Amino acid sequence: ILFDRLKDSGYAAFIEKKAQEAKDRMYVKTQMKIRQLALRTKLRLWKYVAAASIVLLLIMSGVNFLKTETVVPVWVESKTPAGGLTNLTLSDGTIVALNANSTLSYPLTFQKETRTVKLEGEAYFEVTENPAHPFVVETKGMKIKVLGTRFNVRNYEDDNRLSATLLEGSVNVELLGNLSTGNKAVILEP
Repeated sequence: ILFDRLKDSGYAAFIEKKAQEAKDRMYVKTQMKIRQLALRTKLRLWKYVAAASIVLLLIMSGVNFLKTETVVPVWVESKTPAGGLTNLTLSDGTIVALNANSTLSYPLTFQKETRTVKLEGEAYFEVTENPAHPFVVETKGMKIKVLGTRFNVRNYEDDNRLSATLLEGSVNVELLGNLSTGNKAVILEP
């Protein structure tokens, strides 16, 4: 009887309305929590993706650094005493006869586009041909560039004369001047 009276008085509609509002609030809160969890999951996933990307980038940078890191060549200096003659074979197969009172500086292994040596005194060269890597002899006052040939270079410190004598092939001799006269290049043939 009490139930019927309450039912007729509209109390049931009120309770039903309040229950629906509570249900709606719970649905909205549940949807918000689901969105927050989904967002957290996405953010966590992006953190891992970002961390993995940074690690990969660091690894790639390290590999690239190792590839591009230039190795400093080890230079060797050979000196021939007065009255002596030294025969050398360089890492590329070039044969050098270093005359008395002469010094030849050269890298233990050639690593650049040009195979460069430095000479004080006199030396005879039989250069191994390699068009991709020209052979260069640098002296005080002269620079000789060759691809493969036989020649002699003379440039003693106490002698004012520079000379390059060609036996075979051709060489490009660049006479190094001062700032006012500039450099002059000459191609020598036997």
